[in-house]
Amino acid sequence: MDLKPLIYDFQVQNRNDTPVFYLKVCTGSVDNIKPELVLASMFAAAGLTYHPEAMQIHKLETYTKMSRVISSRWMLLERTLSKRIIITKAPLKEGWGQKFFLAAAFDEKRMTQIQVEAVSKSSILGNIYIGRVENIATNIQAAFVNIAKGVSCFLPLEEAKNAVFTKKNGKKDLCIGDELLVEVTREKQKNKPASVSANLNFSGKYLILTTGNHLLGISKKLHATERERLQALLKDQITDTFGIVVRTAAKDASDEEILKELEMLTKQCHACLQGAMHRTVLLHGCGKPRLFICNF
Repeated sequence: MDLKPLIYDFQVQNRNDTPVFYLKVCTGSVDNIKPELVLASMFAAAGLTYHPEAMQIHKLETYTKMSRVISSRWMLLERTLSKRIIITKAPLKEGWGQKFFLAAAFDEKRMTQIQVEAVSKSSILGNIYIGRVENIATNIQAAFVNIAKGVSCFLPLEEAKNAVFTKKNGKKDLCIGDELLVEVTREKQKNKPASVSANLNFSGKYLILTTGNHLLGISKKLHATERERLQALLKDQITDTFGIVVRTAAKDASDEEILKELEMLTKQCHACLQGAMHRTVLLHGCGKPRLFICNF
């Protein structure tokens, strides 16, 4: 597969002596390329070993051809791919003691919008928390879950199926006062709270383990022969704890590579669930927290 036509931009920057890759890639319903695939190909071309567990990937922006941003970590700016957006890092004012990301959108030569955010602000997207249910709004089929003191998140009830509870208060599927594991799926945007899901995902290059669906799913982009191979390989690996989603990248992987990654992801999943029960903070392979224990 030729990846180049689907990569619109690729930059490497140094942030605190750590290399950071910025990619703009095509992720449409027809042509779909994952950042993990680009990084794996780059490492392979350089003769290096790619360790997906040592990478932390954040989606910064999503574009559509209808000139509307669906989601963004840093900004909410209306634009199309034909318009330009410039992001730079610089001190805004001497004496503030910190730097900021400046993002400006241009239509031709006219600046249409500008957004500022402190570099020190960290993303919580993908983090897993023990959340406490504070309110259930049946009229909108959602619950509001506190993941820290004063931090309330939006949990659609359909995303609370097969939840992992650390404390259960009643016999109903979800009750006020319940404590459960939730993963941040969308960060707070203006007046909208962050969204969370009780479906926890542990992603690798070839597989995704999901606690919300205990089934085996295989990418429809794979050839029938490959789907049959992977079905036979993984059908007996499903447990009461998680289901497995096989990614398109698995087509080039051997049985040994897939099973090795499954073992790694299974350990991550079990460590997270056990850590939640014992209130233990867990770390990624790169040393960054994945499970957060907060005081309400």
